[in-house]
Amino acid sequence: FELLSGNAAAAVNFLEGTLSLVADGFSDVGAPVDEVQVAGALIDGASFGGGTISLMNNGSSADGILGANIQSQFGGSFYGYDDTMEIPDELGGIVLKAGDDGYVALYFAAD
Repeated sequence: FELLSGNAAAAVNFLEGTLSLVADGFSDVGAPVDEVQVAGALIDGASFGGGTISLMNNGSSADGILGANIQSQFGGSFYGYDDTMEIPDELGGIVLKAGDDGYVALYFAAD
C-alpha cells in the first residue's frame, strides 16, 4: 500500500537527539491505515533514523494488515537552515513497514 497526499508533522529535539513523526490525512489510501506514527528516532548529524513505526486506523493498531515477519525502516535528512533559530529548516525521508502480506510505504517532506 502507498499512502498518498497526506500531512506530516515532526517533533524534533536537537538537545536530546530525538525525532518523532505523525503522518495522517491521506487522500488516496487503499489500505486500512489512517495514521502512521514514528517514535524514538535518533538524530545523527544531518540525518535521522530508527525508532518505532506504528500503523494506526481509527486510534487502534493496524500493523496486523501486514501479516507475519514484520520489518520496518525509517530514515531521512534535514535540509535548509533557519538563521534565526540556528537549526535545520526542513526534513524529508521514508517510512517503510513490510510483512508477509504486504507493505506500507510513506515518503514525506515537511517544513
